[in-house]
Amino acid sequence: MSVQDYVVRTLVRDDFDERFQSAVEETERFYGVT
Repeated sequence: MSVQDYVVRTLVRDDFDERFQSAVEETERFYGVT
């Protein structure tokens, strides 16, 4: 695995985590979960 592959995977993973967290927060807000 090259350094470029590692960087790309890291960026994709971080971006996915952020989008997943945002989706969870939106879902909780939508359902009124505290």
